[in-house]
Amino acid sequence: MKNRTVPFLSGRVLLALAACAVGAAGATLTLRSTSAVSLSDAAPPAVREEATVRPSPPAPKDPAEEQRRVLAEYAGELQRHELEPIQPGWAVPTATGLRADLDTLRTRRPFSVLGVDCRTRTCVMTLEWSNYERATETATALLHHRFVVPCARTVLLPEPPQRDKPYRTQVLLDCMSG
Repeated sequence: MKNRTVPFLSGRVLLALAACAVGAAGATLTLRSTSAVSLSDAAPPAVREEATVRPSPPAPKDPAEEQRRVLAEYAGELQRHELEPIQPGWAVPTATGLRADLDTLRTRRPFSVLGVDCRTRTCVMTLEWSNYERATETATALLHHRFVVPCARTVLLPEPPQRDKPYRTQVLLDCMSG
């Protein structure tokens, strides 16, 4: 599972990206190669004596700039979802299953499901809570719930100007990455 958090001006965590558990059987890793080599005539692999280590990029100096970058990146991902064609054989049953999963979550944490839109490889769930605090309480459950399909999830929860008003966000599921 991978998680990424980005601190914003308020100090609260606004972005969490997680790949969900892939079921009881676990994940399968498939390696593809462009050429086949017989084990009997293969030479031992060459071993490099030194490895190249790339340093992490420096942390952004301006949290507001990082917030704008993350929000713009997420808006682009949502736009790519909108442009994705709909594959009915996958999209319809996946959306139905996701709605059932959300109904299970709603019994423990009250929120409204305003829509579930699945396409060819991504889904967007539009959710609403009575206020921002309720939304932040549910974010972890959304990330770790075992949904009907194993998808990577992105939950973005920017802090609103008024925390006591109804709060709405979109959860992006990338089902080719899960």
